[in-house]
Amino acid sequence: MPRRGAADSEQDAAFYDRFYRKTPGYKMPWESMPTAAIWREIAATIDANKLPVTELGCGTGQLASCLKERMPDLDYLGIDFSPVAIWIAEGLYPYIRFKLADFNQSGAFKRDGAVVLSDVLSRIENDRILLHRVPPGRLVVFTLPNFDDPGYLRYFDTAGDLTTWYESCFSSLDARFVATRDRLGFWLAIGRT
Repeated sequence: MPRRGAADSEQDAAFYDRFYRKTPGYKMPWESMPTAAIWREIAATIDANKLPVTELGCGTGQLASCLKERMPDLDYLGIDFSPVAIWIAEGLYPYIRFKLADFNQSGAFKRDGAVVLSDVLSRIENDRILLHRVPPGRLVVFTLPNFDDPGYLRYFDTAGDLTTWYESCFSSLDARFVATRDRLGFWLAIGRT
């Protein structure tokens, strides 16, 4: 089971708008971010499967930049509900497609290919409901933290906790830990709906 995070409820777009405005790191190249190691792993997974990607909760586009650097011809669409995040992403990466939308209402699952949720599921209340909406047979790549943060509703101590929490959403699911600093990091989960 997940551990309860610091957030009392799901944060709205205004919360993330304020966050992206005041945090200069989200305008830096992806390689300089603490999450670069996990993004490299996501890119390797996507590259091995040769699928188009829809990233839900794309933020300022740093993972998108990592993916496009490794796979310049990748069919990618990043969706986020934060106008500031999309504005930053479009400014930094004008050659990548981004869409300002609430991914719960954007028709995101109409596109074929993989669904990527990097550091998103820990922040939304209806995480499993969202995953159950992904059409059967789709590859879903997602990350979840092993630490708490003000925006997190949940985090996971073990891969077993994660797979138990999400097993009803997938026909197959594997998770492994990728360290970002000290003993902190993210679980990289790869599932097939």
